[in-house]
Amino acid sequence: MDIQAAFLNAILASPEDDAPRLAYADWLEERGDPLGEFIRIDCLLCRQNESDYYDQFTFPTHDRLAVRRTKLLALHRDNWLAPFIGAQLDGLAFEFRRGFVEIVSGTVTAFLTQYAKLFQLPLSRLLTWINLYGDIDAASLSSFAMIPYLARTSVLQFSDCSLPASVLDIMAQSDNLTNLRRLILADYSGVSKNERRESGMLIDHEVIRPLTAPGPFSKLDWLDLHGHSIGDDGMSMLATSRVAQQLRFLDVGDNGLSSDGVRSIGETTAFRSLESLSIESNDVSPSGISDWAALRESMSALRVLNLRFNRLGVRGARRLASILPGMQVKSLYLRGNRIRRPGMEAIVDAIDWKWVWVIDLRDNGICVEAIELLSVIPDETSLRLLDLSDNPIGDEGVRQLTKCAALGRLECLALRKCRLGDAGVAALASSANVRHLISLDLRGNRIGAQGIRSLLSSQYLANVVFLGIDMRGMSSSDGDELRARFGSAVN
Repeated sequence: MDIQAAFLNAILASPEDDAPRLAYADWLEERGDPLGEFIRIDCLLCRQNESDYYDQFTFPTHDRLAVRRTKLLALHRDNWLAPFIGAQLDGLAFEFRRGFVEIVSGTVTAFLTQYAKLFQLPLSRLLTWINLYGDIDAASLSSFAMIPYLARTSVLQFSDCSLPASVLDIMAQSDNLTNLRRLILADYSGVSKNERRESGMLIDHEVIRPLTAPGPFSKLDWLDLHGHSIGDDGMSMLATSRVAQQLRFLDVGDNGLSSDGVRSIGETTAFRSLESLSIESNDVSPSGISDWAALRESMSALRVLNLRFNRLGVRGARRLASILPGMQVKSLYLRGNRIRRPGMEAIVDAIDWKWVWVIDLRDNGICVEAIELLSVIPDETSLRLLDLSDNPIGDEGVRQLTKCAALGRLECLALRKCRLGDAGVAALASSANVRHLISLDLRGNRIGAQGIRSLLSSQYLANVVFLGIDMRGMSSSDGDELRARFGSAVN
């Protein structure tokens, strides 16, 4: 057996372990093979995204690694996909994860007609993520669930599908999904819930009942139900189920939950393993988190809390602040809750800044006077990503922000639609505290020629790989200079 075959066999023997992949990456890099760099970057990015699924949506393209990954794929994708392209697997598409092809997408029909050929390919044992889309009826899904190779599948994703009401019953009866750990039924299609209900694309509390039964889905630790309609009854059902005890990730965003449904989360100790919880875009008012005092004990593992687009207001922010002390929350998303200055003050005082990495305060009615509250953040904070977009802080708010010691550690700063002008941009660009920024989003502000000159002459923005700025109305010469200075970072 040659050395390369030995590396690949080690990877196939331990598909969940990054160590064999990174050892192979070392070997490839020593030989000048760009696949080695790609494997290393992909493993790192995967670990980042697993720890916080939501920051990739809040701060797109913020990471140098992501930019480099895109460039490597543009250069080498077809070559690295050659075994799959050569197999002529019509109707199936492939994506890389952790340096290898792990994700395969297609319709149920494409899988049923191509799976025998697909799973005979040498590295097909690494295909652990299946993404189904399109219309799916009960008969087709039952046939799909009989495919023996599904025993390798750890992730099953349904993307904007029309599904039979028996979808989870069918899956629960399959003997081939015994290693399923992640179930993604999220819907981001933008189609109204009434239309999706009529076409069978909407999941309600009765559909998820098999998840709560003993036996099925015994290894499931990731459940994404975003965009459906399980309501308070479904949330209560989940909260009292066996599957709740093993979940690390739960997304019930945009599911018609009221404060009653959300209270059921705080009233149980079942979610003790939960690391990431999203209840965004529901109807959560201050009373919804009034009984969450037990969270500090029952959810001690919680690191990511997504409460975007609810109705917390000032009272809700204060109640949330009362449970934050002692919790090691790493990422907190509060966009669109209108917490205003008093709510922001309560949150800022309550957070343990040694732990927090991401805070999303977008569209919260935060004014210039509230920015000075950030000055209490200690120098040793872990904060790396801050979103203050859609708050009317203006130029003076940015000046206050540049005085905050915590800004000196930020890698990503979003200030979209903050009523910034040239003076605010000048204050930002001339501050040594922005020297670590990788991503700076200034879109939606009225930045003129003087502001652009400030960006171009700044000695502190050398690390920026993403610069969000409105190009419309800008002179072609200014646009050319920005691209010359920041390259492909300009968006």
